[in-house]
Amino acid sequence: MLDRVPGGRFAGLTTFPALLCDRAAGGVRPTPNLRTVHRAAARLARLGRKGLAINAPGTTSARAMAALAEGGATEVEPGHGLTDTTPLHAAGDLPERPAMLYLTGDFAPIASCLPGVCRCASFANYLAEQACT
Repeated sequence: MLDRVPGGRFAGLTTFPALLCDRAAGGVRPTPNLRTVHRAAARLARLGRKGLAINAPGTTSARAMAALAEGGATEVEPGHGLTDTTPLHAAGDLPERPAMLYLTGDFAPIASCLPGVCRCASFANYLAEQACT
């Protein structure tokens, strides 16, 4: 039905979390969710939906990218990799550095700030309110 909406197109699937930290192995491991999203994509392909994007975030960091690619993810979200706060970051140093500013599509009327990351309704709000100073 989505394809019948002007401008609408069913383009992919998402799952969360696709990976979880495996401290014993010093890395990440796939969750059952990753298998489920692939089963759903396979069923949709049999119905004629091909080339679907698979968004598979979860413990996203530079160290997890290979596992996400091997797991078939076509896209991911930065998540806590932006703030250097994934479980893997707690266990050791990773290449990410905390972001200073993270703008989102969330247009809440107020700006909020976490250590190392600002979440503002707009860049103009950030400049006007200096939420992170």
